[in-house]
Amino acid sequence: MTILTYLNLFFIVLIFHFCSDNYSAETRDSIINEFSSNQNVVSVNHYYDTEDWKNVMSFDITLKNDVRMYIAGCQYDKNNALIYESVYHINGWRLREIIHYGTEDKYDSSSANKREIELMGNSVKYLLDNYQELFDFYMNVPEFDPAPYKTLKETFDNAPEKCMYDIYDENGRIIGVSKLYRRR
Repeated sequence: MTILTYLNLFFIVLIFHFCSDNYSAETRDSIINEFSSNQNVVSVNHYYDTEDWKNVMSFDITLKNDVRMYIAGCQYDKNNALIYESVYHINGWRLREIIHYGTEDKYDSSSANKREIELMGNSVKYLLDNYQELFDFYMNVPEFDPAPYKTLKETFDNAPEKCMYDIYDENGRIIGVSKLYRRR
């Protein structure tokens, strides 16, 4: 019976060790401070520990010019630079992408995180210092509601063509076309 008790205790300690990963209150406070001390941040409306034991956080912030932004997946990288995974929305607008892979006649829809990262990189400091560029990009993408369409092909065919981009494979060949749109 005591061996079983010690074995259970060992597994609990082992699980806690793996779950706790690299969490520290100092790291968490440092991430919050980087947001709240930025010259363009008017207020940190809310922050979330999205991966509690790994110091990965998401922020709902208000920036100058009444720009409200939700930034997800903020954490320090191995070089101790604060990075983010994606901008979830700006002023309630989400940036979406619908892709037609012409080589396979296949359609796909997703958030346009890749386009954001291409434009802004993944540095939180750069994003906060240059947020107006991303805001302008969002506002120049056409508004579109995909709800009336039943298939991705119909959605792609009816999406505005204002923000179209070629999609390339790893060898640089064009394999499809992407259309960006924003929606609430």
